[in-house]
Amino acid sequence: MYEQKAQEMQDSLTEYPWESKEKIFTYWALNDVGTCLFIKGEAYRNAGDAEEAKKAYKKLVDSFYYAQAWDSAGFFWKPAEAAQQKLELLTGVKAELRRSAGSGGSYKVVSLKHGPSATQHGSRVCFLFPVIN
Repeated sequence: MYEQKAQEMQDSLTEYPWESKEKIFTYWALNDVGTCLFIKGEAYRNAGDAEEAKKAYKKLVDSFYYAQAWDSAGFFWKPAEAAQQKLELLTGVKAELRRSAGSGGSYKVVSLKHGPSATQHGSRVCFLFPVIN
């Protein structure tokens, strides 16, 4: 429903909005669509449908990376970073991402690491490198 507006918001960013809680909330469509994709991925994963879960997580990481979700504990968390961790658990592949030049904040895989260390302890860090022209 709000995917086009969310994409416009994503495309306007080169980093996570951070100035204030109010500023972050101005990206309402991006935040809501990103959070919904994470929930969709979780629902499919919990239902045992790993392929559909991977599709939802990948769409979030690829298209709505700068989405943020408010936690009632008083902080924002980043659904795309959580989705990347879930993808790594589901695929056994650790991805290193890099934002594509001129991509409006999208990231692309620049290297992959296979094997047990990619999913060890279930909480791997994803390295993100902005492209500098």
